[in-house]
Amino acid sequence: MHAAAQRNARAEDANQYRIEHQRGVLLASNGERVHVSLGGCTVSTRGPRYRQPPAPPGAFLDREDVTGIILGALRVGRPAIEISGPPGLGKTWLLWHVAHEAEPNFRDGVAWLPAGTRGGSDLLHAAFDAFHGVDRRCRPSRRELREYLAGKRALLLVDDAALDDRAIEQVCDVAPGCAVLLTTTAPTLQREADRIALHGLPTADAMTLLARVRGAPLAGASFGQALERCHVLRGHPERLGRMPDMLDPAASGSTSPLSGQDADARALLETLAAFQPLPVPATTLAVLSGAAGAHARIGTLCAAHWIYEDDDCVRLVPDAMEALLEEPETMRARRTAALGRLARHVTSQPHPFLPGLLALPLLWSALERARAEQAWSDVLALGRAWDLPLTLAARWDAAKYLMAVHAEAAWALGQREERAWALHQQGTLELAQGYPPLAAQLLREAQAMAQLAGHAPLAASARYHLGWLMPEAPLAGRDGSTLPGVLRNQPPPVAQALRAPASLPARDRAPVPPGRPLLAQIALACGVGLAAALAVAAVLRVIGEPAPVVVSPDPVGAGAMTVPPATESTR
Repeated sequence: MHAAAQRNARAEDANQYRIEHQRGVLLASNGERVHVSLGGCTVSTRGPRYRQPPAPPGAFLDREDVTGIILGALRVGRPAIEISGPPGLGKTWLLWHVAHEAEPNFRDGVAWLPAGTRGGSDLLHAAFDAFHGVDRRCRPSRRELREYLAGKRALLLVDDAALDDRAIEQVCDVAPGCAVLLTTTAPTLQREADRIALHGLPTADAMTLLARVRGAPLAGASFGQALERCHVLRGHPERLGRMPDMLDPAASGSTSPLSGQDADARALLETLAAFQPLPVPATTLAVLSGAAGAHARIGTLCAAHWIYEDDDCVRLVPDAMEALLEEPETMRARRTAALGRLARHVTSQPHPFLPGLLALPLLWSALERARAEQAWSDVLALGRAWDLPLTLAARWDAAKYLMAVHAEAAWALGQREERAWALHQQGTLELAQGYPPLAAQLLREAQAMAQLAGHAPLAASARYHLGWLMPEAPLAGRDGSTLPGVLRNQPPPVAQALRAPASLPARDRAPVPPGRPLLAQIALACGVGLAAALAVAAVLRVIGEPAPVVVSPDPVGAGAMTVPPATESTR
């Protein structure tokens, strides 16, 4: 077994992170680490073959109007173009086609980034990976990304993206010469992009597609039948290309369409149905389905017209979905179990980058479905499973979003410990990325919630990270047995601070160390000076007031003014 797999087998179920500022690494509880900067790492330059668009689709029907709009926007320097539409409309093929047409306008090539990329920092990190390689697992800082990407002129392709306007603004700031071409199911960008809504094929192109699928010209009765099909399906390319002249498995004469399939084939079909309408990467299908013979079953099921394989992805034939429908709870349980198996698999690998990143669209879809159905237990299961793989793959924007949804689910279920854990993970990632204010807010809330939940190791870990943000704050801890494993065996100053009792009697308290931060000293001096100035002003005002004059009647009858004797304050 690989060393990483052995460490993961011994890892605690509740993973926690720790920042080691001296070494510049983010350390997980299972021993894995990610460097938070390129300092000490060997950076190599990748060749042009890493920045080439995929092979152009041979059967693509050129959408001349849409292609012209996209190419024109790229020529005038638009930072981003978003192509949105339901699955199956040919967005990926359009992405490849436009990439080949636009490649001459970008001297540094076309970078195909992982599908489902979320957040501007993850987008820039994926772009960095397209240009450079690092000898160890590393997450470059924003300053380093700007240094390496500022002069690049490349087109970044992202399929099934999960980006917002802030992500595009980060790209414009760090890599102003790069443009982003992305596809989404629903529009997400508002300010920084040209948006194009993709629809079905025009009637002429739809008829051409049907003729290609049939392999013969359309004439007579077949022409009328094809025209009617085009109008009914509204030019949907996937349904038009897969429905004609195909055998419907549900109408094959058997009482149950799955009765003739073995256990591996049924598991494969049920997994595809659970993630429908999204395609499933063929490289991850075996792990997702849990079927050892999944690869051998793909060819058999394709020949039986249950599924089809296209661009290294597997989909169900549209008619087959009706035979595989189950209750929503059953489908959701299958998605959660499949993604949990994949998370455990990719975490046990020495470099859990590619398999986990290929499944990001499936993860976001399952997470959003569970959230919409308020299936908070499934949300917690996905958060626990995918927190570590995303962090080790240096996709920290994705990990932070996952933890934010995890905290929401924990709040809905009233589970303080789960919410404290999610806030701790978020705060640690923010601290590693160099955002101290937000990190301090999240870590304080995580510490308070962990104390309420009675989770001493988690509270101690939050205090440890807060100690990096506020050195003047006492790092009160508990006995060493309550500290998490990654916080034991620390250097003497940290260990002593963490093992100090929470409160000491006044006679046992040590004097405040003289080495206060500069800002604290300035604030204290200003406060003392202001108090002294106010006291002096009050004394001067009292001295400057005239003494009161009392008029008393003269016993003789001539009114005389008498001044009272001087008091202590008027002398």
